[in-house]
Amino acid sequence: MSVPLFFDLIESDQLENTLRQFASANMSTDWGVRGVSRQSKYYDPISYNNGSVWPFTTGYVATAQHKHHRAINGWHNLLANVSLTWLDALGWQTELLSGEYCRPVSTSVPHQLFSASAIINPLVMGLLGLEGDTVSRKITFAPHLPMDWNELVIKNYQCGKDSFDILFHKSIDKLKLEIINRAERSYQFFFSPAFGLETKIESVSVNGKAVPSQLKTTPYDVHCEIKCDLRENLSVEIQYQQGIEFNIPSPEIQIGSPSQGLKLIDYNLLNNVFTITVQGFSEKEYVIPVKTDFKIENVEGGRIKKINDHLWELVTRFNNTSKDFVTKKIQLYLNKSDRPEN
Repeated sequence: MSVPLFFDLIESDQLENTLRQFASANMSTDWGVRGVSRQSKYYDPISYNNGSVWPFTTGYVATAQHKHHRAINGWHNLLANVSLTWLDALGWQTELLSGEYCRPVSTSVPHQLFSASAIINPLVMGLLGLEGDTVSRKITFAPHLPMDWNELVIKNYQCGKDSFDILFHKSIDKLKLEIINRAERSYQFFFSPAFGLETKIESVSVNGKAVPSQLKTTPYDVHCEIKCDLRENLSVEIQYQQGIEFNIPSPEIQIGSPSQGLKLIDYNLLNNVFTITVQGFSEKEYVIPVKTDFKIENVEGGRIKKINDHLWELVTRFNNTSKDFVTKKIQLYLNKSDRPEN
């Protein structure tokens, strides 16, 4: 299913369920995505096709997850592929790993080039949302950056014979984008950065002048969409008030280790209740950073600690002796009227 997911060949009414299945512990490990669910009667963790983890198809899933705004899932699958560079033979990307323990299987090609490509595609097309069309002279930059990324520099991005530098800076209330343009012709530029749910966009300017923008809200984020001409250098500023976003801790991956990292199944914001559905390993405790300008008044399914005016630390524990993954809902009760001034 990873290939039709990547190429948008799954019917819309089945898409969300498919994405939730890929996010679950039945399909996802700490080091990538299985080819077959652990619940399938055909599952065999060391079979070439029936249960092993392919970095190549993990990259397909990561790209699709970013494209459909499940950026936390996509980021973790991208990280899983990146981690393989240092996991075994340095600089090599193995062909496939066991579905049960983090180790290459005996039939795996140790240095597989299509596994290495599964880092580039989900990074550029997925996380950065960066696409250039030299024929129609269009550039799209729709990044889904992790919550704690405040700086991004892309040097010498090539679109045909033209090249650009992209400089991205984000603070608690301002996003600034600068493009250094070395092209001899103009381009249409589409900028659509992702923000946390219920982020309030206050103003948008291009080269110091106020411009119109469109706000696109998905179930998982908010995008501020801007279209403009890219003739020379470009500067974009977005002033905003922080909504709510979070991250899932990255698991430590070692050769031979089982999958025990926290899995994000879904999340939503309904009225004043922010609900996160996760799967965690029994008897383990996880720390989830949360960034929001809203006051968190109560939590069900965990405990909360305020770090500063914008950052909180959510701790949840899975008290179950099953020695397997357990599903849990965590609910944060927000006071939206108590958003502090930045």
